[in-house]
Amino acid sequence: MQLLHVMVPATILFCVLNVTFFAPENAADAWREFFGQMEGVEIPQGTQSEWTTVELSQYEDLQPLIIRAKEIAIIPTCDWNLDYSKGLDLLIPHVSDIRQAAMLVSFSIQGDTQSENFDSAIMGMESLVGISSHLSDDDLIIGSLVSYSVFSILKDNTSLFKNIQDPAKLESFLDSVQHLNEFDPFGIRAGVAGEQQYLGDWLSEKEVVDLDLGGFINEELDPELNMELEVSRYGEAMDRLVEVFQMKDESKAVAAMDALQDEIESGEFGELTKVLFVSGNNLLKTAFSASKDVVELKSILQQRIDTLRTPDAAVYFLQAVDAYCAIDAEERIAAVESGEFNTLNLSLSKLAKAAEMQPSKITLADDPQTPPWLAPIFAMTSDSLARGTIDDFVTAIRVAAHLSQQDRFAASLAASMIIEAVFVSLPRITEKESSLLLEATRRIPAADAYMILATTAKEQIRFEKWMFTEEGWSPTPMALLAATITLAKEQKVDGVCEDCWVKLIATFGVPDDDTVVLAAVTQNMSEALLVAEFENEHQFIEKLRHAQNQLPMLRRKLATSPTRQ
Repeated sequence: MQLLHVMVPATILFCVLNVTFFAPENAADAWREFFGQMEGVEIPQGTQSEWTTVELSQYEDLQPLIIRAKEIAIIPTCDWNLDYSKGLDLLIPHVSDIRQAAMLVSFSIQGDTQSENFDSAIMGMESLVGISSHLSDDDLIIGSLVSYSVFSILKDNTSLFKNIQDPAKLESFLDSVQHLNEFDPFGIRAGVAGEQQYLGDWLSEKEVVDLDLGGFINEELDPELNMELEVSRYGEAMDRLVEVFQMKDESKAVAAMDALQDEIESGEFGELTKVLFVSGNNLLKTAFSASKDVVELKSILQQRIDTLRTPDAAVYFLQAVDAYCAIDAEERIAAVESGEFNTLNLSLSKLAKAAEMQPSKITLADDPQTPPWLAPIFAMTSDSLARGTIDDFVTAIRVAAHLSQQDRFAASLAASMIIEAVFVSLPRITEKESSLLLEATRRIPAADAYMILATTAKEQIRFEKWMFTEEGWSPTPMALLAATITLAKEQKVDGVCEDCWVKLIATFGVPDDDTVVLAAVTQNMSEALLVAEFENEHQFIEKLRHAQNQLPMLRRKLATSPTRQ
């Protein structure tokens, strides 16, 4: 029995110590301490219109606060211990303070981006999700709206995802977003029910003369109003409002809200309700917009993660080719001529997805003929440029970068032709769009533009092995290209997508049916390629020379202020 007396106090002591040392940290306490540290500090209001040495200096000086804000944002538990019994007198100073913290993190994301510290920028975006969540659990409409406004900052920063190459970074971010309830991610709907509860309880203990509604109405309420009846009617109206906010069909919810609003304004729910009732129409639209924004962000994140998790771009290029060539040629041509690109959406989207990824070899075999995918990719890119959005121009430049790194002379030349088309058809663009296009050009090899010199040499080696040539065999670049395309045509590559092949050959200005070249590649007459003559060989040489200056010309054009283009 004495042993039992010893064990019971020990158990109690263990429980007390366990609660003391292992209780979860409350983010609200950490935020309050942080708000004190922010006092007197100039906090930039989110993204700046320009980034100069002044902003850079601020960014560096604010690093201790930025780091601490990110640390607090990931604390899962946040209880502001609000006194709901105060009703309309409830004080919520943390709402404006935490919004300032969100502005600080938003500013840090811009600074990280300018410094090309993209991993840190993504961590900042994840922090904004945490800050948003710290505002959404209090069942307050105002808190939920600020929560949504914090989350909305993310919509302006999704372009950052393209700079992240480690999918794990984005998966961590996606995981934080996945925790949001898609139907009520920021507690707007819960805030409506919460307001009904805490204001209803508060009003039930008040008389009309006790109500200070100076911030809501210009004239005092009639002191003779039946307070019990007014509170009851207010509760009925709020019951209806809560039901409307739980509707998942937006059109039905809007119609029900309009009907309720009309009834309230006509006085069917009493005078007090007319004063206190939240303006539900805009709030309802905001609730639905919030849900859509979360779904959209998840989708964008997942697409980027899927892109990074895909083995290489070759799969998507080939899928794009299959989708494109599956469409009737006349239907494709008609779609481009009419400007209705719906028919091409699948193939063009796969082309864009492939182009966004890191370059990879589409053809691994070392066969000498021009590969069958080149003509459809070139044609698709041309169609994309015909559509003419800024994303299409970015995709075209990225396709050129991929084609430059295929170890194929024909692919390198096609890349040059694509950049020429971009240069000629580039519309008047904004400074931001110029920056996007300029960044895309940096993927293209510059020292040997499109790798034309390197791929010409490799093409010669490829043919030397295939034709068992003697030492010193050195045909002209045009003869080499004619050999690769003639051999491809002889092997029926042009039949994969015949109109695409015709378009590619016409752009090259190199014949695929020259009799001398045909004899060389079919009869293994390597010497014949040394004596092959072409009417427009001079123009072809000039085309290759122009290709060496083409990329710098495009970059200069993009770097020029749009107002001077």
